[in-house]
Amino acid sequence: MSSVWNLRPSASIYSGMGTQANATEVQIASELYTALEMLEVDPHLLTIVATWKSIGRDDEVLSLLQSYNNIAKARRAESG
Repeated sequence: MSSVWNLRPSASIYSGMGTQANATEVQIASELYTALEMLEVDPHLLTIVATWKSIGRDDEVLSLLQSYNNIAKARRAESG
């Protein structure tokens, strides 16, 4: 699966967004992105993971993930 945008986390992406992510954080985000991409997950989830540590505070990212999961659970229950 190839995502629509090249959002793979990298130090240069974070730097371009004015965010300082340490090397381990960049590697974690990159590995999560790769794992999710191989599972062919929704591009919206890939976007959340790819922009982690660059879009704002961790609690904002947590809120986005929780919202995504709640919507996915509801859709799964409906198709049930």
